[in-house]
Amino acid sequence: MPSPDPRKPFDRWSRSRIIESRSLDRLRHIVANAAVFRGEPGVVANVRAIADRDHSQRKLFIRGLGTETTTDSVLSLFSAYGEFEEAAIIVDRATGKSKGYGFITFRHNDGAHFSSMVVNVPADIRRIAFSPISPLTERSRRGR
Repeated sequence: MPSPDPRKPFDRWSRSRIIESRSLDRLRHIVANAAVFRGEPGVVANVRAIADRDHSQRKLFIRGLGTETTTDSVLSLFSAYGEFEEAAIIVDRATGKSKGYGFITFRHNDGAHFSSMVVNVPADIRRIAFSPISPLTERSRRGR
């Protein structure tokens, strides 16, 4: 492999060597420092884009909803935490009332994370519990 040109410290070879020589914990620290503390816009955007690729980290299972809870009431409660791709409250076909659970998919990973800190819960929602949706494994797909 050719030796790096000292006049070009950030050529492709050098960037690769810099990353490979660091531990995973050190790389996390470097990215967190650039994204959070220094607020580097490019780093923040790239980290967010990578985090948003994982659909399972943006989708939440919500339980403890009252029978009168609607998709609109859940959307209004969680809209302070970010934009949605979809939201659905599961309803009983016979009564049209909520079965007490539903799903929300945020556009961004951080919306799902921050929404777990909901404090002001409306009266029609008894108790909220969140669970990120875990991706289906090969074994769970076969069990269907």
